[in-house]
Amino acid sequence: MGRHGHVDREWRVQTLQTGWHRLHPHHHDAFFLRLRSFSQIPVFHAQLPPDALGAVRYGRLISNNSETNTTMTTPFKTSKVAKLITDRVDALAHRKTQNEIAAEAGFQNANFISILKSGKSKLPLDRVPSLAKALEVDPAYLMRIALEQAVGVTAAKAITEIFGTPVTVNEKAWLDELRDASNNSDPRITARGRSALRGIFGK
Repeated sequence: MGRHGHVDREWRVQTLQTGWHRLHPHHHDAFFLRLRSFSQIPVFHAQLPPDALGAVRYGRLISNNSETNTTMTTPFKTSKVAKLITDRVDALAHRKTQNEIAAEAGFQNANFISILKSGKSKLPLDRVPSLAKALEVDPAYLMRIALEQAVGVTAAKAITEIFGTPVTVNEKAWLDELRDASNNSDPRITARGRSALRGIFGK
């Protein structure tokens, strides 16, 4: 560290010591918030009184947790629900606005669509049917990913194992075709059949 950096560090430590002792205890919370700048440089702990040292550590905690705090405000940003809603709103933009979609879904607050897109909130399960209709997506698929968002993938899997997996219209069409092609013989899946099916989807 250069001379100027050393002087800057010393000045900051002295300022912290002086400022902390001059403050009325009621103002310490406000002082904590000013510690963001201090938290970015090393300090001589031996030069700080115990209460000020705790304040420095508190300031470092605020700085180090800034990314975590952002994640906590948008915990569902990367969820399938948030992505689907964002994609569908964009796809329908030429025919209806986001506010119109919110109204069709029965949301009193039109901004709730933006909240769902940003991942700030979960999609209430009782809103799945109306939102699916407004977004023009299969309600079974939206329910499936909304359930994962609501209770987690593992719990959602346990629920579907007990009550069954919601089947989309497209999936039902595949099932109907399979039954017709096999003359409703309930064929077992074979390695050849699995390979052929996965080949259709490039896997």
